Formats: sequence, C-alpha cells, structure tokens
Amino acid sequence: MSNTEEHTGLGTYFLVYALLMVGLIATVAVAYVPLGSWNLVVALLIAFTKATLVVLIFMHVLNSPRLTWIAVFAGLIWLSIMLSLMMADYATRTWLPTRAPADMAIPSYRELVPLSDDAVHAHGHGHGEAAHDEAASEEAAHDNEE
Repeated sequence: MSNTEEHTGLGTYFLVYALLMVGLIATVAVAYVPLGSWNLVVALLIAFTKATLVVLIFMHVLNSPRLTWIAVFAGLIWLSIMLSLMMADYATRTWLPTRAPADMAIPSYRELVPLSDDAVHAHGHGHGEAAHDEAASEEAAHDNEE
C-alpha cells in the first residue's frame, strides 16, 4: 500500500468493536431463547456477520486490491464445498443401519468362520468338554481290558 491510499480511522475500529460486542450479546441471548431449529440458523447468521466485519475491517480487505478479494472468495467457495459435503454426510447417516434389529439372530463364530473338525483339532481348539469325555471313555476302556 502506498501512503496515498485511504486508511481506516480509529473511530471505525471502535465502532466495529462495539458491533462485535453487540453480536456477542446477541449470540448469548439467542442461545437462551427457545427458537427450535431456528436457533442454529440465527446463531450462524450472527457469526457470519461478525466474521464479515472482522475480515473487511480488521484484516483490511475492504481497501485491498482485487487479488485479495479473489483469495477471500476462493476461501469462501472452498469453505462452502467442505460444509456442503459435511452436511451431505450428516444427512445420510441414517440411510444404513448401524446395528442389527432386535429380532435378528446373531450368528455364532462357527457360522461366520466354518471350520472342519480336522482344522479345529489341528489348531488345538477341540479340547473342550467333549474331548475330555472322549479321553475319559478311552481310559475306562483301556482299564477294562486289563
């Protein structure tokens, strides 16, 4: 910027500061007013107004060259793309069930991973109660032979 360009005066900064404080009070007040689903809309509108004041006055975009304006609008376009994708994701979360219905039978491990009996014994998982009973009956048969 050259010295001949117009600068924002001190009074403008104090005015914007006062408007930001009014916006803060309005945001807090809206939080306590039961507007239903409009609470979010009003709060975002107040936040957008405050952000616009900060960008235009405190960041000196108001008196900036066109390239700065292009950068600001490119950032706003990118933000709108990201917010629209986020809202699309949020809106479609209920399309797919996240858990099985209550009346649906939950499959056992054997149904999900079917293994042959040879594979079960080869991996050492067949030593349950049935295997113990089988070993006991073999021992009894061996004792009877003697």
